[in-house]
Amino acid sequence: MPLALVLAALARTVAWQWDAATPDLFPRVDLVATSGAASYRLALTDQLRLSGAGWSIEFPDGVRDELTGAAMVADADRVYVATYDRIATGCDLAAYAASDGHQVWAVGLDGAGPVAHSKYSNRVQLRLIDGKPTVFGAEAAHRYIEIRDPATGALISNTLLPAARVERPLAEPLFQELDGQLATRDRYDVDIADFAQRHHPGDKPDRGAFAAAALLLDGTPLQHGRYTLAVELVGDRVIAARR
Repeated sequence: MPLALVLAALARTVAWQWDAATPDLFPRVDLVATSGAASYRLALTDQLRLSGAGWSIEFPDGVRDELTGAAMVADADRVYVATYDRIATGCDLAAYAASDGHQVWAVGLDGAGPVAHSKYSNRVQLRLIDGKPTVFGAEAAHRYIEIRDPATGALISNTLLPAARVERPLAEPLFQELDGQLATRDRYDVDIADFAQRHHPGDKPDRGAFAAAALLLDGTPLQHGRYTLAVELVGDRVIAARR
Protein backbone atom coordinates (compact mmCIF):
# COMPACT_ATOMS: atom_id res chain seq x y z
CA MET A 1 0.00 0.00 0.00
CA PRO A 2 1.40 3.45 -0.87
CA LEU A 3 2.73 5.42 2.08
CA ALA A 4 0.16 8.20 1.60
CA LEU A 5 -2.69 5.68 1.94
CA VAL A 6 -1.08 4.13 5.02
CA LEU A 7 -0.80 7.53 6.71
CA ALA A 8 -4.35 8.43 5.77
CA ALA A 9 -5.65 5.17 7.18
CA LEU A 10 -3.71 5.73 10.40
CA ALA A 11 -5.11 9.24 10.76
CA ARG A 12 -8.66 7.91 10.46
CA THR A 13 -8.12 5.48 13.33
CA VAL A 14 -7.46 8.27 15.86
CA ALA A 15 -10.66 10.02 16.91
CA TRP A 16 -10.85 13.37 18.64
CA GLN A 17 -10.20 13.07 22.38
CA TRP A 18 -10.57 15.76 25.02
CA ASP A 19 -10.68 15.63 28.82
CA ALA A 20 -13.32 18.27 29.56
CA ALA A 21 -13.42 17.78 33.33
CA THR A 22 -9.86 17.84 34.63
CA PRO A 23 -8.56 21.38 35.18
CA ASP A 24 -5.31 22.50 33.55
CA LEU A 25 -3.55 24.33 36.40
CA PHE A 26 -0.08 24.75 34.87
CA PRO A 27 2.00 26.88 35.41
CA ARG A 28 0.62 27.48 38.93
CA VAL A 29 0.81 23.72 39.55
CA ASP A 30 3.66 21.53 38.26
CA LEU A 31 2.96 18.91 35.60
CA VAL A 32 3.82 15.32 36.53
CA ALA A 33 4.10 12.38 34.12
CA THR A 34 4.77 8.78 35.10
CA SER A 35 5.87 5.65 33.30
CA GLY A 36 6.04 2.54 35.43
CA ALA A 37 7.89 3.52 38.61
CA ALA A 38 9.54 6.55 37.01
CA SER A 39 8.20 10.05 37.54
CA TYR A 40 8.98 13.33 35.76
CA ARG A 41 8.10 16.92 36.70
CA LEU A 42 7.77 20.12 34.67
CA ALA A 43 7.86 23.23 36.87
CA LEU A 44 7.75 26.94 36.06
CA THR A 45 8.90 29.26 38.85
CA ASP A 46 11.86 31.54 38.17
CA GLN A 47 12.93 29.08 35.48
CA LEU A 48 11.17 26.41 33.43
CA ARG A 49 12.65 23.11 34.58
CA LEU A 50 12.13 19.45 33.64
CA SER A 51 13.42 16.86 36.08
CA GLY A 52 13.61 13.11 36.45
CA ALA A 53 15.43 10.64 38.66
CA GLY A 54 18.96 12.03 39.08
CA TRP A 55 18.70 14.75 36.42
CA SER A 56 17.26 18.20 35.85
CA ILE A 57 17.35 20.52 32.82
CA GLU A 58 16.47 24.20 32.43
CA PHE A 59 14.75 25.60 29.34
CA PRO A 60 16.02 28.79 27.64
CA ASP A 61 14.53 32.06 28.87
CA GLY A 62 12.75 32.63 25.55
CA VAL A 63 10.67 29.48 26.05
CA ARG A 64 9.79 30.48 29.60
CA ASP A 65 8.77 34.02 28.63
CA GLU A 66 6.25 32.91 25.99
CA LEU A 67 4.91 29.86 27.82
CA THR A 68 1.41 29.87 29.28
CA GLY A 69 0.39 26.28 28.54
CA ALA A 70 2.03 22.86 28.55
CA ALA A 71 1.23 19.16 28.44
CA MET A 72 3.45 16.16 29.17
CA VAL A 73 3.45 12.35 28.82
CA ALA A 74 6.19 9.74 29.20
CA ASP A 75 7.03 6.19 28.21
CA ALA A 76 9.94 3.96 29.14
CA ASP A 77 12.37 5.76 26.79
CA ARG A 78 11.27 9.39 26.44
CA VAL A 79 9.44 12.26 28.07
CA TYR A 80 7.34 14.30 25.64
CA VAL A 81 6.62 17.96 26.43
CA ALA A 82 4.24 20.16 24.45
CA THR A 83 4.48 23.92 25.06
CA TYR A 84 2.27 26.69 23.70
CA ASP A 85 0.79 30.14 24.24
CA ARG A 86 -2.90 30.11 25.21
CA ILE A 87 -3.64 33.30 23.28
CA ALA A 88 -1.66 32.55 20.10
CA THR A 89 -1.68 29.86 17.44
CA GLY A 90 0.88 27.01 17.38
CA CYS A 91 2.52 24.41 19.58
CA ASP A 92 6.04 23.03 20.02
CA LEU A 93 6.71 19.40 20.89
CA ALA A 94 9.99 17.99 22.20
CA ALA A 95 11.22 14.61 23.39
CA TYR A 96 13.75 14.11 26.19
CA ALA A 97 15.62 10.94 27.10
CA ALA A 98 14.15 9.34 30.22
CA SER A 99 17.63 8.19 31.25
CA ASP A 100 19.42 11.55 31.51
CA GLY A 101 17.09 14.29 30.20
CA HIS A 102 18.99 15.19 27.05
CA GLN A 103 16.82 16.51 24.23
CA VAL A 104 16.25 13.85 21.57
CA TRP A 105 14.30 16.06 19.16
CA ALA A 106 12.17 19.18 19.02
CA VAL A 107 9.67 20.33 16.38
CA GLY A 108 7.12 23.03 15.75
CA LEU A 109 3.85 21.29 14.97
CA ASP A 110 1.99 21.80 11.71
CA GLY A 111 -1.05 22.24 13.97
CA ALA A 112 -3.82 24.42 12.59
CA GLY A 113 -1.44 26.13 10.19
CA PRO A 114 -0.77 29.87 9.90
CA VAL A 115 -3.61 31.89 11.40
CA ALA A 116 -3.90 35.69 11.35
CA HIS A 117 -5.53 36.84 14.57
CA SER A 118 -5.74 39.49 17.24
CA LYS A 119 -7.83 37.90 20.00
CA TYR A 120 -7.29 34.14 20.08
CA SER A 121 -7.58 31.00 22.20
CA ASN A 122 -5.43 27.87 22.17
CA ARG A 123 -5.46 24.74 24.31
CA VAL A 124 -3.50 21.50 23.87
CA GLN A 125 -3.75 18.01 25.30
CA LEU A 126 -1.20 15.26 24.74
CA ARG A 127 -1.63 11.47 24.65
CA LEU A 128 0.47 8.42 23.83
CA ILE A 129 -1.54 6.37 21.35
CA ASP A 130 0.01 3.13 20.11
CA GLY A 131 3.31 4.44 21.46
CA LYS A 132 3.18 7.65 19.41
CA PRO A 133 2.95 11.17 20.88
CA THR A 134 -0.41 12.49 19.68
CA VAL A 135 -1.35 16.13 20.13
CA PHE A 136 -4.97 17.27 20.29
CA GLY A 137 -5.14 21.00 19.68
CA ALA A 138 -8.23 23.16 20.19
CA GLU A 139 -7.61 26.57 18.64
CA ALA A 140 -10.09 29.31 17.85
CA ALA A 141 -9.63 28.71 14.10
CA HIS A 142 -9.50 24.88 13.98
CA ARG A 143 -9.04 21.74 15.99
CA TYR A 144 -6.34 19.29 14.95
CA ILE A 145 -4.93 15.85 15.71
CA GLU A 146 -1.21 15.57 15.02
CA ILE A 147 0.79 12.35 15.36
CA ARG A 148 4.58 12.36 15.52
CA ASP A 149 7.19 9.60 15.29
CA PRO A 150 8.42 8.87 18.83
CA ALA A 151 12.06 8.32 17.84
CA THR A 152 12.58 11.21 15.42
CA GLY A 153 9.67 13.65 15.77
CA ALA A 154 8.88 13.24 12.07
CA LEU A 155 5.29 14.00 11.06
CA ILE A 156 3.09 10.93 10.69
CA SER A 157 -0.24 12.67 10.19
CA ASN A 158 -2.06 15.94 10.77
CA THR A 159 -5.86 15.98 10.72
CA LEU A 160 -7.75 19.29 10.74
CA LEU A 161 -11.21 19.42 12.28
CA PRO A 162 -13.80 22.19 12.51
CA ALA A 163 -13.40 24.56 15.41
CA ALA A 164 -15.47 23.77 18.50
CA ARG A 165 -15.71 25.65 21.76
CA VAL A 166 -13.70 24.05 24.58
CA GLU A 167 -15.28 24.96 27.88
CA ARG A 168 -12.87 25.98 30.61
CA PRO A 169 -13.41 23.76 33.67
CA LEU A 170 -14.89 25.73 36.56
CA ALA A 171 -12.09 24.47 38.81
CA GLU A 172 -9.51 26.55 36.88
CA PRO A 173 -10.68 30.10 37.76
CA LEU A 174 -11.61 28.88 41.23
CA PHE A 175 -8.09 27.58 41.81
CA GLN A 176 -6.49 30.76 40.46
CA GLU A 177 -8.48 32.81 42.93
CA LEU A 178 -7.74 30.50 45.87
CA ASP A 179 -4.04 30.22 45.03
CA GLY A 180 -3.71 34.00 44.88
CA GLN A 181 -5.67 34.71 48.05
CA LEU A 182 -4.07 31.97 50.14
CA ALA A 183 -0.60 33.28 49.37
CA THR A 184 -1.12 35.89 52.12
CA ARG A 185 -3.80 34.38 54.39
CA ASP A 186 -4.57 31.04 56.00
CA ARG A 187 -8.28 30.93 55.08
CA TYR A 188 -10.43 32.35 52.30
CA ASP A 189 -14.19 31.95 51.86
CA VAL A 190 -15.87 32.12 48.45
CA ASP A 191 -19.57 32.87 48.13
CA ILE A 192 -20.81 30.74 45.24
CA ALA A 193 -23.33 33.28 43.92
CA ASP A 194 -20.74 36.07 44.06
CA PHE A 195 -18.14 33.92 42.27
CA ALA A 196 -20.64 32.97 39.56
CA GLN A 197 -21.53 36.63 38.99
CA ARG A 198 -17.88 37.58 38.60
CA HIS A 199 -16.96 34.75 36.24
CA HIS A 200 -20.27 33.89 34.52
CA PRO A 201 -22.40 37.04 34.78
CA GLY A 202 -26.07 36.44 34.10
CA ASP A 203 -25.87 32.66 34.62
CA LYS A 204 -27.71 31.05 37.49
CA PRO A 205 -25.07 29.51 39.78
CA ASP A 206 -24.97 25.70 39.61
CA ARG A 207 -24.21 24.85 43.24
CA GLY A 208 -23.60 21.20 42.41
CA ALA A 209 -20.98 22.14 39.81
CA PHE A 210 -19.28 24.52 42.22
CA ALA A 211 -19.20 21.86 44.93
CA ALA A 212 -17.73 19.31 42.52
CA ALA A 213 -15.09 21.79 41.34
CA ALA A 214 -14.15 22.67 44.91
CA LEU A 215 -13.82 19.05 46.00
CA LEU A 216 -11.77 18.27 42.89
CA LEU A 217 -9.21 20.84 44.07
CA ASP A 218 -8.97 19.45 47.60
CA GLY A 219 -5.36 18.41 48.27
CA THR A 220 -3.92 20.39 45.33
CA PRO A 221 -0.50 22.01 45.92
CA LEU A 222 -0.51 25.78 46.45
CA GLN A 223 2.32 28.19 45.67
CA HIS A 224 4.33 25.47 43.91
CA GLY A 225 4.14 23.03 46.78
CA ARG A 226 4.66 25.41 49.69
CA TYR A 227 1.16 24.63 50.97
CA THR A 228 -1.65 22.18 50.33
CA LEU A 229 -5.18 23.32 49.57
CA ALA A 230 -8.02 22.06 51.78
CA VAL A 231 -11.57 22.93 50.71
CA GLU A 232 -15.05 22.20 51.97
CA LEU A 233 -18.58 23.32 51.20
CA VAL A 234 -20.18 25.23 54.07
CA GLY A 235 -23.94 24.86 53.77
CA ASP A 236 -24.95 25.30 50.14
CA ARG A 237 -23.44 28.68 49.34
CA VAL A 238 -19.88 29.09 50.66
CA ILE A 239 -16.63 27.35 49.73
CA ALA A 240 -14.19 27.47 52.65
CA ALA A 241 -10.55 27.10 51.63
CA ARG A 242 -7.53 26.71 53.89
CA ARG A 243 -3.87 26.17 53.27
